[in-house]
Amino acid sequence: MPPVQQYPGAPAGYYAPGPAGPLPRPPGPQPRPDTRGGPVRVEPVPGTEFGLAIGSIPPTFSGQATGSLVAGIGSIAVSLAVGCFGIVGGPDGWGVLVSGAFAILAGLLGLAAVGLGLVAVRLIKASRGRFAGRGVAISGIVCGGTGVVLTAGGMLIALAATVAA
Repeated sequence: MPPVQQYPGAPAGYYAPGPAGPLPRPPGPQPRPDTRGGPVRVEPVPGTEFGLAIGSIPPTFSGQATGSLVAGIGSIAVSLAVGCFGIVGGPDGWGVLVSGAFAILAGLLGLAAVGLGLVAVRLIKASRGRFAGRGVAISGIVCGGTGVVLTAGGMLIALAATVAA
């Protein structure tokens, strides 16, 4: 009877028939080791000499977190346009109207960023490690809130520029 050896990564006591020494490698591309940091385990298949390898799955990045950050940054960018249009168009009288239109857009973007960020944080917390991106979601909440505050400030600047003219 030929000597038996243990498969690499197999549970203790799981042996397979084969020549003594290292297992021969088949020709062609070799499997890469798991570099994702998670555990890989091998479970024997009863009644056979084979095993079932179970690898780890990395967490998925939350799309709501990314959407929250994008909407928050957009809110800040549009809120800066609110203030600029208010200053430039204040003396001519059209600044408040144009700033108000952009303020609606910036406010909606800011509120969407805060809402998406809160949903993302709750989803990530409830997923028990399946989703990642909590920091991005919190950044989206902060950017959305900042955009709403800057929009209110830009509208005040637009009103002040119109009244002063």
